Amino acid sequence: MKRVSIFLITIFSCAQSFGQILHYTPQPAIVLSTWSSSNVQIDSTVSTSPALIIWNDFGSQIDINTYDTTCEVLMNGAYPAALNEGQSISDTATWAVPAYSLLFDGAHGNWQNKTNKYLGVRVKEAGLWYYGWIRLDVNNTGTSVTIKDYAIYKPGGHSITAGQTSASSTGIHAITANETITVWCQNKKIGFNGVDAGKVYDVKLIDMSGKLVGQYKYSSNETISLSGYASGMYVAVLSNEGQAERFKICL
Repeated sequence: MKRVSIFLITIFSCAQSFGQILHYTPQPAIVLSTWSSSNVQIDSTVSTSPALIIWNDFGSQIDINTYDTTCEVLMNGAYPAALNEGQSISDTATWAVPAYSLLFDGAHGNWQNKTNKYLGVRVKEAGLWYYGWIRLDVNNTGTSVTIKDYAIYKPGGHSITAGQTSASSTGIHAITANETITVWCQNKKIGFNGVDAGKVYDVKLIDMSGKLVGQYKYSSNETISLSGYASGMYVAVLSNEGQAERFKICL
């Protein structure tokens, strides 16, 4: 797999910013026993509603449920995955809206006797997915679950790894196996070198607060004019065929 590199040409001076990972640690950790539950609001600046609820149902099973289709969990087979630290949480995974999906009930699920494992989650706001994780312990019988901490990556459209609590300096990865892509930015116009000539890409422009401010279609040898935007740092999310990657740009 070839790496995506980034090359910037700009006439403006901008402070560097790579986004941020918002990390929350309940004090004390939340322990759920018989017939108890806990709402998890991944980040109030992404959504003002709780993303999902974790239940201890009947005192004999642990399951999760979402409030609507704007929250999904990462799956392994028919049940939510129990991720190890460092595993990728991105749009290439298998996602589903949890409807009382079992973590473990004594016989079914991927979470039997798991300590410091991660539930992959994503929340949609303004057309973008925000990726995050929840660290959990589940006991051997499915009668107890502990919520230890959780995190989400902002701005949207960027993958995270399980347990990651700080943003990387670039966050740039390959969009497909056959493309080495660079982005240029000059006079408030941007373009991408190395994209496939036969493809049409979607480009989303996100400001540093995580807000989606523009959407465009892009083909090779074209330019996108961003003259209507204030000077500063933005993230351009380039996507095609289910693969997406972000580029930091300075207008």
